[in-house]
Amino acid sequence: MGPPPPSPSPPTPRRRAPRGLALVAGALAAVAIYLWDDLLFAAPVVGLARVLGTGLGFVVGSALYFAGSTVISLLALRAYDRASPRAGRLSAFVERHSHAPGRRWVANLTTGGSIVGFVLSSVVLGGIVTTLLLRHAGMRIRIEAVAITSSAIFAVTFVGFYSGISRATLGIGR
Repeated sequence: MGPPPPSPSPPTPRRRAPRGLALVAGALAAVAIYLWDDLLFAAPVVGLARVLGTGLGFVVGSALYFAGSTVISLLALRAYDRASPRAGRLSAFVERHSHAPGRRWVANLTTGGSIVGFVLSSVVLGGIVTTLLLRHAGMRIRIEAVAITSSAIFAVTFVGFYSGISRATLGIGR
């Protein structure tokens, strides 16, 4: 008989990245996704401005982005409400976080003390995300009207910004 087989070495503990590094990586990923998203959704606005001119392109683009944002917001609300009362991981997650300090942060972000925070949230985050954040923060009354209003704010500011950029930098619609 030969020598006994070597004993397995104890598992080495996994090194975890420092929390700060994970936060920076997460923030950079969010910025990259936000910029990519902006470029992706700005291209049709520039195309409409080129084909229809900036004025008519703004009107048509605002209507299209408003309709799309409203429909997606309402469908997302329906899915959120359908999923949250059921037992399961999503329901447990929502319940666990509904009383967390993050809920107050979300409410403060989206309402910001008044209409100003709501408008800023609608402009920066869009109608869909703002509506879902408000619903997560506990808003139930007139949430559909909030979704429509937030979508309208987002559509007009987003399309207006990129229509203006098209006119100023690309000379479209002059």
